[in-house]
Amino acid sequence: MDKVLLYGIGNDGKCILEGMNGIEEELGIKIIALIDKVKMDCVFGYPVYQPDKIGELPYDYILVSTEKYYLQIRKELEETFSVSPEKITLWNQRILGRGKERYYCNICKNKLPLMLKYDSRDLNFSAGKVVERGERKASRCPFCNSLHRNRWVWYVMEHHTDIFDKGQRILHFAPERGIESEIRKLDCGQYITVDLEPGRADMVMDITNITFPDNTFDYIICNHVLEHIKQETQALSELRRCLKDDGRIIFSVPVCLGQNTIEEENTDTPEKRLLMYGQEDHVRLYGNDIQERLLKNGFRAVPYMVSNYLPAKDIHQMGLIPEDIVWILEKDI
Repeated sequence: MDKVLLYGIGNDGKCILEGMNGIEEELGIKIIALIDKVKMDCVFGYPVYQPDKIGELPYDYILVSTEKYYLQIRKELEETFSVSPEKITLWNQRILGRGKERYYCNICKNKLPLMLKYDSRDLNFSAGKVVERGERKASRCPFCNSLHRNRWVWYVMEHHTDIFDKGQRILHFAPERGIESEIRKLDCGQYITVDLEPGRADMVMDITNITFPDNTFDYIICNHVLEHIKQETQALSELRRCLKDDGRIIFSVPVCLGQNTIEEENTDTPEKRLLMYGQEDHVRLYGNDIQERLLKNGFRAVPYMVSNYLPAKDIHQMGLIPEDIVWILEKDI
């Protein structure tokens, strides 16, 4: 049984503790304490110590909860607190190959004893059953950080398109990190990522003003983007323009089941948008009429709902939501 210290008890650390709860023995891991610079006495029953107390604690490994700051933390532990480098590792490296294979990530191809929680609830939001809202006990992959919706997008692309064939020209809006990484590994063709915010993609680009010629791309990936765009018609027009006549768009948005799309003129503050749409930067909440809206803008839309394509066992193992939908759009010529 490895005696470990978990370094970092922010959101990632707390999700890790919840995910490992009840299966520590199975994993061969015993968490003896938590380490963080934030001063507190106890979290989830574990004592919390400052980094300068590490030398007083009996441990085999220090597991760092966050990949983003891993190198910075590792350097500080080695140089300031004289921790041997072989005793420092990212937390997920200690669970790979251990415990029961309860889950499977179809993006990074890892079989896993646990997935991490994802919580998108807001107590002030109550607009009906939105597929993407709510607490998911097993949603985020510990290795590629993909969420349930990312894994369903990947499944649809892998099983219902030829997007990974050689020679494809692919445009990807607001790229999901895990999906982007795997597509680049495949080297299937010309792959370009774009985002409105600098530093997040290959190019800075507004979806309402795409700076590529007509009929350029075989595939466009556009997931959870359009709910942020006020000029919906202009965005769809631009997507249609730069898509080849036989091209396809991998498309998804949050959808509220049981009602039509909500788009109010007076939602002009973050507080109002949070209350109406469930997120401060959303400008509408899509509903059952989404296919009609897409057809009106020149697209045929074929829906792929999880429960129509996978049995319950696979849905559970992949951490998916049965009602989640990805659409494949084609030009309605």
